[in-house]
Amino acid sequence: MDHTTIRVLRHVTPLVLSLVLVACATTPSPVAAGTDTAQYGNLTQGEKFGAKIGQSSTEAQHTLRAQGYGFEGMVACGASTQVLLGCQQSEQYLAFQPIQNGQKGHVYLRIENDHVAQIGWQIHTVATLDG
Repeated sequence: MDHTTIRVLRHVTPLVLSLVLVACATTPSPVAAGTDTAQYGNLTQGEKFGAKIGQSSTEAQHTLRAQGYGFEGMVACGASTQVLLGCQQSEQYLAFQPIQNGQKGHVYLRIENDHVAQIGWQIHTVATLDG
């Protein structure tokens, strides 16, 4: 790395870290059902990111991918979903991550009988070096 890059990283790194900490610090745990904000939410009716409650899991996956979310796989109720959604051990979620530059986080779809039963998310914006 050259000296200019190192100088930029010294200034940007604290900013990125503070944005991540602020995003994490302001998200309730768990997020109450019916909450719908740009940064976090927990829906059991309606739609978010193009995915709809009651929609087939296959159709919801295609919709989220088309909206710019990469599929990570099926996850069981674990640390991140428990904190965010207060899930039960028997629940399974399809997990997605934004692939847009400058966004971090997850979108979770709880699937029951091959249909979307819940949409949970925590997305935050992070500063990037290219603007």
